[in-house]
Amino acid sequence: MIGLTRRQAECLDFIGEFVTAHREAPTVAEIADAMGIGRSATHRLLCGLRERGQIAWLANRPRSIALTRGMPVTLPVDLLAQLDAFCAVHGENPSAVLADALTLHLDLCTQAEVCTQAEVAPGEAAP
Repeated sequence: MIGLTRRQAECLDFIGEFVTAHREAPTVAEIADAMGIGRSATHRLLCGLRERGQIAWLANRPRSIALTRGMPVTLPVDLLAQLDAFCAVHGENPSAVLADALTLHLDLCTQAEVCTQAEVAPGEAAP
């Protein structure tokens, strides 16, 4: 794969195979075990894949890795300008910011769905 190291490509392949087999993302520990490397080396691989736009992932969140390759995204011009300005000021990578924002959004939607099913609003205590 263009722009990826051999180990990054192996990691990406493992993630895709794991998701296909288990219908959920692997943990950092599962990736480390499968690749025969430590968790810190796995973390570096995942950061590299996120920077290259291959995955969306939030560190310290179990099973939050999502493959993004092959997913074209078109943003409205005004939103793209805001993203560019934010990234310029904060020294962030636009792909990483979008991946983090999407992951957070999906987490909130999942929380809201779970709360709705339990008839409890997000942030409220259960009866």
